Amino acid sequence: MSERIRQLFELTEEDFKNLIADFFKKYQYQSTTVLPVDLMNDLIPRKDVANLFGISLVTLAKWARNKILPKPIKKGGRVYYLRSQINQVIKPSENKI
Repeated sequence: MSERIRQLFELTEEDFKNLIADFFKKYQYQSTTVLPVDLMNDLIPRKDVANLFGISLVTLAKWARNKILPKPIKKGGRVYYLRSQINQVIKPSENKI
């Protein structure tokens, strides 16, 4: 059984490289959101949030998945939480003590 490959269009190596580069530029542009400076100062890295609660990063992820914590913000391959939202989680638990 012979297989046939149908050529739809012709690209040079340079055209192919440019096509791939353009794709990644477009993807990177869409995936990077610019956060206001005020909001950037209000972000806490997930490691600091885990230390605040005295839990591991795995437990932190489980808490976020089970909606014990608010949804994290992903920026540049890193995970952050809003300080104001973490404070809202802490304050009700302090009142119960």
